[in-house]
Amino acid sequence: MPGQKKKFILIIEDEQTLARSLTDKLTRSGYRVESEIEGVRGLRKVVETKPDLVILDIILPGLNGLKVLKSLKSKSCTKDIPVILVSNVDDKESQDEGMKLGAANYLIKTSVSLAKIIQEIERHIIR
Repeated sequence: MPGQKKKFILIIEDEQTLARSLTDKLTRSGYRVESEIEGVRGLRKVVETKPDLVILDIILPGLNGLKVLKSLKSKSCTKDIPVILVSNVDDKESQDEGMKLGAANYLIKTSVSLAKIIQEIERHIIR
């Protein structure tokens, strides 16, 4: 799409294999992608760069993903950015809390394919 700005996705994920796979697939699909491996730096990067969508893990060094999500949704400059939680935390309490805090969706890493994650991103981003 000539002249059209690429949508920007920020991945906050400490599992490097997943972060690299998502980055490669999304880049090939025409997105601009950056990643962070730590909660505090990821939160700072969202505030500084205002991505079009955030992929967020829950178990992160420094600041867990639910706290990052809560902070993002409490700031006027980031509250409208869609956040998809992608985590191995598979308990109902965490899922309920994530959705209550404003996540666009909550996906379990072990039971979701890369294609499904991409499908969810497409669903929440207007290209």
